Amino acid sequence: MITVADVADITGVVLPIVITPGASFALTVAGAVEGSRWIGPRIAIGTAAAISLIAAAVCFTPLAQTLSDSRLGRLLGFAGAAVLLALAARVAYPALRTGPRPGPRKQGARSASARAFTATIVNPKALTVYLVIVPGLAASLGQSLRSIGVLFAAIHIICSFGWLTTVGSLIQRARWLGQPRSRRVLQLAAAAGLAMTGAILLLTARA
Repeated sequence: MITVADVADITGVVLPIVITPGASFALTVAGAVEGSRWIGPRIAIGTAAAISLIAAAVCFTPLAQTLSDSRLGRLLGFAGAAVLLALAARVAYPALRTGPRPGPRKQGARSASARAFTATIVNPKALTVYLVIVPGLAASLGQSLRSIGVLFAAIHIICSFGWLTTVGSLIQRARWLGQPRSRRVLQLAAAAGLAMTGAILLLTARA
């Protein structure tokens, strides 16, 4: 039976994972700079969908055994790197273009959520959390993988919504964001974060 102490232990593991800057964080920053309304929750929806799918696949299917094939793991790493590098280029383009700059471009909810879903579902880092950390946590707590996996995913999703919503809201309310130079700096920082994550995945996949 899951106890309050188990929930506290899982939350303590989830929070650092959520707060550590990653693809969803970078997409939230980029969307907030572009002036997209409710960008945090929109990115969180896509992230939550990917988390749910990964958790269900790990806890209720033989996915863990299938991914033991090193070639499949490398293929996933290459795919994840390609997606993240493409997203980095898309985020950096408005900041690097010359000539007259259009006003803030608002992303549709479906578009923002789809990008977050894609960036998360092909990211081996997210998969590793559920392939390595969750089974280890279940064993240490003496609980079944399914019960801990479902609870872990639920807490992960809740924390992601709270964190990304807060980040998006704080950026959009910042007065200095009205300066074009400030927007460009944030856009390039977000693109650099995506590119760095993609490069790490690429190097890992080639190893």
